[in-house]
Amino acid sequence: MNNIEELRYLIKAADKEGEAQFARMLVPLDVTPSQNEILKILSKNNGLSIAQIGDMLICGSDNPSRLVERLLNKGMIEKRKIQLILG
Repeated sequence: MNNIEELRYLIKAADKEGEAQFARMLVPLDVTPSQNEILKILSKNNGLSIAQIGDMLICGSDNPSRLVERLLNKGMIEKRKIQLILG
């Protein structure tokens, strides 16, 4: 293994360990790292659609609606319907 490959491996290993430790920290809150990311997004940008949340996710979830649904079921977020009416 050359130096670049070794460095790449070490960076990936450190990232993986950091993700695992972060996930363990969230266990008492009953939140996954991906769900936590959605909560952080909504704390800064309240009132987004699922598509908008999906565009902002760093975790790259293929299914943000599944993550949102789990947060809804836990009562951590709420869904509101907005109706615009021409007056």
